[in-house]
Amino acid sequence: MGSVGTANGSGVGVASGGAVGGGQSGVPRQAGVDSEVVNLKNVVGQVLQRRGVLGKLKAQLRASVFSVIQDTLPSEGQATPLGQLGSTSPVLAELKEGHEGRLALSLVTELLQMCRLGCTLAVLAPEAGLVS
Repeated sequence: MGSVGTANGSGVGVASGGAVGGGQSGVPRQAGVDSEVVNLKNVVGQVLQRRGVLGKLKAQLRASVFSVIQDTLPSEGQATPLGQLGSTSPVLAELKEGHEGRLALSLVTELLQMCRLGCTLAVLAPEAGLVS
């Protein structure tokens, strides 16, 4: 009487909204799928973070973006190349003047190489004017 029957008598029919249901609470099936996708994204993100993959990807992306910007900036006279940005820092300029400062920058560079942080080094070196 009040329910829609089917040919096999199961009582499962098409609701007024067009969704197929059998006594569901009226929540569209899509909401459950979206929730599962969000949960999966969160779990994957946490695992990638814990394994250090996420940080490495972010570093690679930063280095690539930096490289693209550096390659596309006009050089002489039109804009400051990224390799000269560090020279505007008075602290960095003072550091590069003294023997201890140059030694410290050299140690940082060597540490990044030893730790295989090439992407970080690729950003630091031109920004600090450490590349000739």
